[in-house]
Amino acid sequence: MKPLDGRAKISYLVVNNKSIGKMRYTPSQVRHVIGITQETLRHWRRALPSLGGLRGHAPVFWPGQLLGLAVVRVLVEDLGLTVGALRSAERDIFDICSSPQWIRLAQGHLLVRPIAGKVTFVDTISDSDLDSPAILLPLEPIVTTLRLALLEVAPEEAQQSLAFPPVDVTERRAAGSGKA
Repeated sequence: MKPLDGRAKISYLVVNNKSIGKMRYTPSQVRHVIGITQETLRHWRRALPSLGGLRGHAPVFWPGQLLGLAVVRVLVEDLGLTVGALRSAERDIFDICSSPQWIRLAQGHLLVRPIAGKVTFVDTISDSDLDSPAILLPLEPIVTTLRLALLEVAPEEAQQSLAFPPVDVTERRAAGSGKA
């Protein structure tokens, strides 16, 4: 996605064709949603240039960065790659994940080539995509999990109603100025 009029690129989280983007997330929210520790996030911020310059406790992470971090988590924790092995390919990961069309991303795969330092998005897989060592990562489970975590609503029982008894206000209206 190219910036318009030289302005900064803005990522949007598209849900049911409505953008709720422009949201930014704090490091604490990122850790909760992605499922990583504070130490892991600190290490990744130092090791991955795409996350460089994001400092402090203020909301600084865009939705695309959350998706990129979720992809990195799967590659590191589930598939056993090191963050160092992703260093040359991480720019591609974060650029692809910054797409405002998460619905489209969920229909494709990331073709990760850590040795070559390249990551590409593919809608369909051809034999030529797999002519050299690569990791084929479906994005649908990652996008779905992340969207559900971002749209998480507290369970109903967590919000308790206040137990105020009903009050008859008819007597107040008759005796007063008509205000309840």
